[in-house]
Amino acid sequence: MIRSSDVLSKKIETTVASTLEKMIFMEVSVQEDSPATEAKAPILASLKVLEPFQDKFEVAIDRELAFDIARLLFNTLKEEVTEELARDFTLEILNLLAGSIMGSLISKERHFRLGIPEIEEKIPKNLKAFDHCFSVNGKTLYLKRPASNRFSQFLA
Repeated sequence: MIRSSDVLSKKIETTVASTLEKMIFMEVSVQEDSPATEAKAPILASLKVLEPFQDKFEVAIDRELAFDIARLLFNTLKEEVTEELARDFTLEILNLLAGSIMGSLISKERHFRLGIPEIEEKIPKNLKAFDHCFSVNGKTLYLKRPASNRFSQFLA
């Protein structure tokens, strides 16, 4: 995993942790090093940034975590959560995280536009290539963000 101590990375990590904690009421922590366990059978989703630059966000979430969160948010039994519901939830998490990150980073005078999140069927062999890693109740969520230089001229 690429670790960067720059201000941008710290702001993104704070935004992600805060957003997830408010949404799912679970403890979220930044993983400074590679996690002890890789995400198990992760669900991967991507979301294009259309304006003010073109790039994309990606999230890889431990499948069990996606099921746990969907169960919690929909107040249902674990066995009632389907693969489709877990995937839909992963898309919603990515949309919420990308919107929160862009909103916190892009200056108020600028606007941003995101595409529609999509499930990716091909899972990368090495999730350590993702920029950020979070532990959520002991399970793993990875985030890949647009390159730092994409944000530089649009920062708040």
